[in-house]
Amino acid sequence: MHELLEEVLEWIPAWEGDPENACDGVPAIVNVGALSGGFPWRVSRTPHRTDLFLDVRVPPGKPMARARAEVLELVRSLARRHPDYGVEGEVYVTAPGAAIDPSHPLIGALERAHAEVFGAVPERAVTRWYSDASALSAVGIPTVNYGTSTGLLDTTDGENLEIEGLVRTARVYALAAMELCGVAG
Repeated sequence: MHELLEEVLEWIPAWEGDPENACDGVPAIVNVGALSGGFPWRVSRTPHRTDLFLDVRVPPGKPMARARAEVLELVRSLARRHPDYGVEGEVYVTAPGAAIDPSHPLIGALERAHAEVFGAVPERAVTRWYSDASALSAVGIPTVNYGTSTGLLDTTDGENLEIEGLVRTARVYALAAMELCGVAG
């Protein structure tokens, strides 16, 4: 059974390294989210079933159906190579990546408001965590993830923000909204 896990672990760098799975030069991410099998009270027994859960991040612009087919092809290839293992696969959550054209008026308004509040243009990053931007972008609503957080949880403190950063970010939102709505500040 360990050879199956090894094959999955070999597949991960191939997915992450594929330029079609990158976004603006930032490589893709695949995370082994969970591995469940066996019985803690009977560790000397071979488990009758083991489940492996992968978190495969899909970049904006890559059709979800194609990404799904590529992941399920991994499962089919494992099943062909190991017919006695009963390999099965299921995709149970899909969330496409979100992107906005850098020339969109929302980007310009946020940049100007950020520069006014923080004294410099904002840094840009490729967001590789899921947010509502994916759902909104999927139905044609331009979105951007903006704030004082990178979205990555602190390993010690969990999700947290400095109050001052939160207040200043709220001011950026207000100034950008005022500009986009044509309201003088």
